Amino acid sequence: MIFAASFFLVSFAHPSQSSTDPCDQYGNCIFASISYLRSNPDDSLYLGDEFAVIISSSTGPNTTSISVAWSYDAAVLESLGGGVFQVVGNESGTYPVIVTEAFTITEKVGNSTVTLHSSLSDGVTVETRAFELAFQTELTNITNSLHQVLRNPDGSFYHDDEFIINYTYSFLFMQQRPDIKLIVEPQFNPSFAKLTAYSNSSSTGYFLFTVANSTGTSSITLTAKAYNWQHTLLGSKTQNQPFAVVNYDPYFAYFTYMDYNSANSSAYERSFVTLIRYDGNNPGYAYAGNANTAPISNVNDTRERALVNSFNFTVTGWGVDANLTSGDINQGLSFWNETTLDLGTKTTNTTYPVLTFPHRIEKFYFTSNVPEIEGYTNRGLEYFNVTTLAVSKGFAGGNYGLFNASYLYQPVFYSGYITIFTYGTSGLDPSDLVNVSLVTPDPLDPHLLSSLNQTFGSSQAVAKDFEDDLYPAYSNVMGLEPVSSSGGRWVFLLNDTNLAMTNDTTMPYLHITVTGSSGNYSYTVPDAFSSFLIDRTLIPSLPFPDVDGCYLDQLRQLVALPLNFSLSLPNNPYLAWDYNERSPSFISPITYEPGNLSSVYGFLYGGNSTIYANLGGGGGSLVNIERQQTNFQALAMLGPQTGGVTSLWVKDPNGNLIVNETLVPNTEPPSPAGYYGFYELSFPMSVNGTYQFGITNSCGVSSVFQTYDNVAHIPPPPDEEYFLMVFFGLLVVGLYFTGKIAQRFRQPH
Repeated sequence: MIFAASFFLVSFAHPSQSSTDPCDQYGNCIFASISYLRSNPDDSLYLGDEFAVIISSSTGPNTTSISVAWSYDAAVLESLGGGVFQVVGNESGTYPVIVTEAFTITEKVGNSTVTLHSSLSDGVTVETRAFELAFQTELTNITNSLHQVLRNPDGSFYHDDEFIINYTYSFLFMQQRPDIKLIVEPQFNPSFAKLTAYSNSSSTGYFLFTVANSTGTSSITLTAKAYNWQHTLLGSKTQNQPFAVVNYDPYFAYFTYMDYNSANSSAYERSFVTLIRYDGNNPGYAYAGNANTAPISNVNDTRERALVNSFNFTVTGWGVDANLTSGDINQGLSFWNETTLDLGTKTTNTTYPVLTFPHRIEKFYFTSNVPEIEGYTNRGLEYFNVTTLAVSKGFAGGNYGLFNASYLYQPVFYSGYITIFTYGTSGLDPSDLVNVSLVTPDPLDPHLLSSLNQTFGSSQAVAKDFEDDLYPAYSNVMGLEPVSSSGGRWVFLLNDTNLAMTNDTTMPYLHITVTGSSGNYSYTVPDAFSSFLIDRTLIPSLPFPDVDGCYLDQLRQLVALPLNFSLSLPNNPYLAWDYNERSPSFISPITYEPGNLSSVYGFLYGGNSTIYANLGGGGGSLVNIERQQTNFQALAMLGPQTGGVTSLWVKDPNGNLIVNETLVPNTEPPSPAGYYGFYELSFPMSVNGTYQFGITNSCGVSSVFQTYDNVAHIPPPPDEEYFLMVFFGLLVVGLYFTGKIAQRFRQPH
């Protein structure tokens, strides 16, 4: 069969000729050529490749028989018969294959027959090539759908992480030798890794592994094997990729606080924030490292990652009972609670970045449903303690509860808006400028930063992230930036930035300046109140370490706590008592003022205040004017656009001040002292001419807001000469008619 195949190949192959064409003297000739049955493009031969030596012979006329013999290196080549040879040695070299033909010649010499012998040789040379397999592997990272790398920065892995072993292989003439097959197989410990996917192309491939449940070090061994067409092993290469699996046991420092920079007034409506810092992981063992893993530090390794991506919430609500009969705050207050409440608390974060030591600070914002809180406040609950369990969900092979943070929703208002309208004689004056400064005796932010540092130590990176959630309150004097300012309307957001302490109970105040073309006006107004830290020293029954109370009065050291709090102002009852170091439990006479305390003390936070300023004058008018003979009556309508009236005056046509009424202020802080409303005027008006009605406002501006022209119809004094002439004329006429009458009576009839 091999012989037949040789002829088949000879029919179609291009034989390689030898360098000689020997013939003997008897007319015998031999010619050897080669045909490659399986070989490389350069005619070199790998192990298992085959070739055929084609013999072309011619004989002389007296040659009676031929025999063939072969000579070759049997360690490298094997004859398959019929001139077909196969490479059986995986070596590189050049090897000759010699064919020798022995001829028998019969000739007659005279009457005798002589038998003669002759031999001819020819050959070919073949090149064999040792099979050299190139094989490279590499451990590479996997990134999930959230673009998170499933591997620690130090090269180690958590359970359920994934990695890929990529490989490439090649050998000379690989593209032209599809008959040579490559097989790559992995070997691994299934307790450390699970093969989940693989792929192979013509020269590359990969194995995808998922890290299993064991902790420690292991490796993936990949072996590449090349087989020829007879499935004979041509060559193999092995590479090892070590890896390390560590436990997930992270450390965190965390601090929970209210979003102080929120524009919402009520603490119920504000977000709360948990600022965390990832401080490393306990891998469970130490390791010197390998080609794919840096050295691992036991107990705390800072080159491994962490993730906080889920939260669980539990809520306890607290209400306050006030029994004021004892006169003792220690005995008069008690707290009750309800558990397993649901405020609908959720995080507003939309992404959860993986935490590494270079990027280990993260903030999480949380909100609760205000309607849910209001529903509970209707039942008397007002303090809500939210415990937040931070969780690594679906990470490092499971769900891990990391730490519990606690936040207390308090019934406190923290901000309000001040709107300042600037008026002139013609209405709103957009050219006026307004500046508002808040003077804070004990700024809040240093206290907050001090609390932060107790948790994190002195860390500029942490402090910077924290300060993004603080309203600027570091210095004693702060200029407020307007939220908006257009058309004579200025809006300022005022936050509670003062924290009254037992050693500093100075009240804050506002300094307001209005500047116009005609001048400026400045005044100072006490702030409505300051936060006051109440702890168990003041209220032993307090179920929390401390709460925020309202500091109301510096002279009396008056402190207030809300009772049965709601978001509807000003209907909140408060409990107020005198804080005094000698007798801190003494309840003041104004102990309980439901819905009235805020109006008594002018609470600013939680409500919006409006200030009207007028540097141009005007703003008043007269209505219901009545004249009764010489008396003038009218109502002076003094609107807010006056800026608040301090005095109302009237001048007669001669410039005399005939009315000068000092009005009792009815404005409330933060407006300057002044009067708004109607004021009844009544005074005698006996001089003809123009009367001026004017006001002096809170800014000290005096202006005429209306005039009134008076015209009286009174007869002038009598003229004496005219009177005498008329008198004597009437007397003559009278005497004339009297004489005529008397004459008639004397005539006889």
